[in-house]
Amino acid sequence: MEVEYALAQAIGGRETQEDCCAIVAGRSVLTSFATPTAGRSVEPPLFCIMCDGMGGHASGEVAARLAVSAMVKCVLTAPSPPQQLDVLLQTGCLKANEDIARTSRSHPETEGMGTTLVAIAITNGLLHWVSIGDSHLLLLERGQLYKLNQDHSMRPAIDRMVERKIISAEEASRHPDRNVLRSVLMGDDVALVDIGFGGWPVKSGDTIILASDGLDVLEVREIKRTFGRWRFKGIDSAARHLVEKSCLLGGKRQDNTSVVVARIL
Repeated sequence: MEVEYALAQAIGGRETQEDCCAIVAGRSVLTSFATPTAGRSVEPPLFCIMCDGMGGHASGEVAARLAVSAMVKCVLTAPSPPQQLDVLLQTGCLKANEDIARTSRSHPETEGMGTTLVAIAITNGLLHWVSIGDSHLLLLERGQLYKLNQDHSMRPAIDRMVERKIISAEEASRHPDRNVLRSVLMGDDVALVDIGFGGWPVKSGDTIILASDGLDVLEVREIKRTFGRWRFKGIDSAARHLVEKSCLLGGKRQDNTSVVVARIL
């Protein structure tokens, strides 16, 4: 299974970049803080990792990089080809959480830092994943966009309050707890973990998107339109356009925005 991949990132209106992502294709590692930003994999599995740090200033960046580094190391030290991808991804999460805990203990100034994590593996027509937090795992299939992973923020609960007419949609959009996370990697016990057990079937033409919540300023139709317009120029162009459009709409208050895109050829 041949897969083309790309990543793009912007700091938005924030002082620091607390997102971190990486792609592992064979023994090659592409990260969000290095070049190149695109490539093609012919040797499965392909791994993609997205982390959105929290904790303020440098600490969020530290947590995100620790988590990505732990996951990359876990992937690169696994047997080749790796077996039981679901277990491998879960092990990477555990190692990431342990590294965050160890760093928090040895560097008190980072206490309270944490990060979301979405990591995927694509092989043999199946998409495996592990997810903690509110970063996105999206599948674009035949022009339809689907969210595959669970949202571990308070947004789903608040949206259900709207459905039950407990609060209005306007109140929900301004709710102070809307972005509060119910699960995150902070070095403590992890409350919620979403695992794509057994793998989700993917095929030629499918596009998988990992994104931090900076992408939330874009409507679904804009994301679909981007891939419709830019797919012939390459998914690296589509990834850059998603980030640039998010920053344009978000303005001075725009969050860090990162996307990792993989398209099955």
